[in-house]
Amino acid sequence: MKKYLWNTKTNARHSVRVICDEEGMTLKQKNEITETINCESGFNPCIINDKNLDKTSDFGISQFNNGKNPKTGKPYWIGKGADFKDSNECLQNPAKCVKIMCREWKLGHQNYWNCYKKLYGNKK
Repeated sequence: MKKYLWNTKTNARHSVRVICDEEGMTLKQKNEITETINCESGFNPCIINDKNLDKTSDFGISQFNNGKNPKTGKPYWIGKGADFKDSNECLQNPAKCVKIMCREWKLGHQNYWNCYKKLYGNKK
């Protein structure tokens, strides 16, 4: 049996919460991540948002963006030297997406996700 299932919204939500437990997230953090992912992607690991005003796109269950830092030219999430080698990795590895999201949550970077700001306000 697979450790994580992503084939339905219910299974994907459960997998997100299991990963949060494995990553040592508090109940509050787990609930925030779960609600943020629901808002960002509806728990769809294959979703692509290509409607950003800055002409970038967001990929996967956690909606990682393919933009680059305008000052350095380095990719934020996707590309050489970033967490994901390409957008397909975001779409094909939802567990990695959630684990990276947990890492960022622990670092206090919840505001990287617009839905977090929408749901909980701009806390940092």
